[in-house]
Amino acid sequence: KEGIRIDLYANEITFRRMIENLEALRNATGRLKELRNILLGIKEPSQVKEEVEISEFFNKKLNDTQKTAVKLALGAKDFFLIHGPPGTGKTVTLTELILQLVKQGYKVIATADSNIAVDNLLLNLSQYSLKLVRIGHPARIMEELERFSLYALFEQDELSNQIKEKWEQVQLLIKKRDQFIKPVPSLKRGLSEEEIIELAKKKKGTRGIKKETIISMANWIKLNREIEEQINNIKNLEMQVFKKIISQADVVLSTNSMAKSEFLEDFVFDVAVIDEGSQQVEPSTLIPIVKAKRFFIAGDHKQLPPTILSEKAKKDLEKTLFEKLIERHPNLSIMLKVQYRMNEKIMKFPNEEFYEGKLVSAGGGTSLRYPW
Repeated sequence: KEGIRIDLYANEITFRRMIENLEALRNATGRLKELRNILLGIKEPSQVKEEVEISEFFNKKLNDTQKTAVKLALGAKDFFLIHGPPGTGKTVTLTELILQLVKQGYKVIATADSNIAVDNLLLNLSQYSLKLVRIGHPARIMEELERFSLYALFEQDELSNQIKEKWEQVQLLIKKRDQFIKPVPSLKRGLSEEEIIELAKKKKGTRGIKKETIISMANWIKLNREIEEQINNIKNLEMQVFKKIISQADVVLSTNSMAKSEFLEDFVFDVAVIDEGSQQVEPSTLIPIVKAKRFFIAGDHKQLPPTILSEKAKKDLEKTLFEKLIERHPNLSIMLKVQYRMNEKIMKFPNEEFYEGKLVSAGGGTSLRYPW
């Protein structure tokens, strides 16, 4: 008895971007080559000599370890890691770090592996006066944050109406073209497009094709060429607008994969800030790193690693870049110690088992609430 079969395929675009990115790393020059060599352990990263003094924090409710994390990160020349156990506010800390970087005049790309993690960062940043751009399909962005999407900002641009009119003109040309006979192989009978146009000029038929058919096909060809030219011009104009919007942004937010999209192809950022670094495979984390001159990653390697279905790939990919770097360079990291999620009694087991007893419950034995 015949049935229905459903096969689930992974998104090839994401894998292709990872491979292309690794190739870019292999052939890196200049600053990217330096970062690559640091990541490979060929070159030692610069040490953080001292905390950067901050005259004023944007978030007045940060605790001391969160403030210290931001100060140390700002002093890092190559990279810095923020180890954030559950409920310690690592995304809040990253938000403050991004705000301080923008205040210093740096252009930032902020990423995570999942859309929800990117949107959490965007939600935090949207409370401040920043120029924010969210790269990605609007359907994958929280509804209340769609106004920051690249496409929504495109609609507000002064050229968007002009571009819409050009698309309408293309549609009219398509309708006009479709009144003529499309030169499909069975009608062309081996003739090239140029030969059809030449025969039409002479008002001649050939190979059993009537002259009326030749003339109609020639008209279709000429209009189709005009349509293709106009579409290319419109797409180039659209890309100019997209890139203008991105270049004017203080912070560009996207998933790791979308950092490799055509929208960001020509951009290099001062800083990459990567959230959920312990829940993404290394090739994914490397995508935003390639787009920047230095980087910061927040994560918690004591929690579950990224899901890898292939047993063969597990041994190479289960250990994240965040975990590798924090083991190799613990002096370029800080652990956030005050947690707001768990009651002290619930916190006791994970604290002793995974965090060397360093966690402190913000509420002691009482109920908890995030201060921010």
